[in-house]
Amino acid sequence: MHCLSDASLNETLYGESAGQGEVTVIKRTVFFVSDQTGITAETMGHSLMTQFDGIEFRQVTVPFISTVDKAIEAVRKIDLVAAQEGMRPVVFSTLVQEDVRNVVRGSTGFLRACRRRRCHRHRSGEQQCRGHRAHRTAPRTQASLHHQH
Repeated sequence: MHCLSDASLNETLYGESAGQGEVTVIKRTVFFVSDQTGITAETMGHSLMTQFDGIEFRQVTVPFISTVDKAIEAVRKIDLVAAQEGMRPVVFSTLVQEDVRNVVRGSTGFLRACRRRRCHRHRSGEQQCRGHRAHRTAPRTQASLHHQH
């Protein structure tokens, strides 16, 4: 998982007023973009968003972005919000496929990616780990840690 540094997110969210001690409510749109349901992206984003006072977040989940065409449509939404609000939206992404991820990187949004590693079963294109019982019910031992996303 890639995490935001406090400084870079602070600057992105607060803009030039970062660190000036002023308490004003800033409204920012946050996108959660995922090739699945978006729960992982939402969880990652929420854990970071709670650290910033004075910002009111409008949250938009964009799930099931599994093709380049769907990614292009997601980028249109992100870019439209950026144009309408005059501020770059924050984008939390858990996209696995590199070509799809690269399309979303081309948006005007401030992208933070959480890359899930694929286990041996998924390198060949099988369903995600969430889909098979062994990964959901396996105890968290040292041997099973490499399967976590």
